[in-house]
Amino acid sequence: MSDIIEAIETEKDSLTIYLDDGREMPCQIVMIFRINDQKYIVLIPDDSSSDGKGFLMRFDIDGSGAPVVENIGDDDEYSRASSAFHKLYDDNEGESFTFTE
Repeated sequence: MSDIIEAIETEKDSLTIYLDDGREMPCQIVMIFRINDQKYIVLIPDDSSSDGKGFLMRFDIDGSGAPVVENIGDDDEYSRASSAFHKLYDDNEGESFTFTE
């Protein structure tokens, strides 16, 4: 059985994530997509420090409608999500993208 991979439309263009040290990092949303039932989000920092690199994270919406993002701890899941994103993004945008790990 093959994975179902699709981009998810969103009206939001930014999201603030909270780093392990408690700092806030405002980010631009590059894409939200899903593989089967798991959603993922790709973000780039709003500041100029990204150098064309972004973050790939799990994504969900909690019961109150707030976004929830978390790191992907499993290497196989990360690789699968990265490959799926590149297929969707490269097909739509015609350019490559790298992630900060």
